[in-house]
Amino acid sequence: MGMFDDVVVNAKAAASAFSKKAGNVFDISKLKFNASSIRGEINKKCQELGEMVFNSKDGKEVSNDLIDAKVEEIKNLKNDLAAINELLAAAKNLMICPVCSAVIAKDSLFCNKCGTKMERKEESAGPTEEEADKSVPAQDETDNTETPQE
Repeated sequence: MGMFDDVVVNAKAAASAFSKKAGNVFDISKLKFNASSIRGEINKKCQELGEMVFNSKDGKEVSNDLIDAKVEEIKNLKNDLAAINELLAAAKNLMICPVCSAVIAKDSLFCNKCGTKMERKEESAGPTEEEADKSVPAQDETDNTETPQE
């Protein structure tokens, strides 16, 4: 029965790995669909904005408040798209250059497109031994700082 148990365990492990991979592919597909929808909405809003500007230059009366509101809508959509692109890059183990928005490998030291040095976010749980030795000694527990009141 030991060999049969090994087969079952291996089959379960393979099914679990496949399930995780399928879930990741599904998440990426969903993000791509959302990004595509937002790009379409941005194009639609830009077309509406262009029509407003054209009408205002053609002598028709268009409120500047309407134009400003449309510009704000487009900015919000572009921010949403940038957030989705960040999630998409992270799901693919990539990152986006903060300067030129190029998609690059997560372990890149510099952007391949613009040459910007990439900042590293340290993922350590705590300070290293050297940092701990250089740190300021902890204050006494009888510190007289005020505590927030409800």
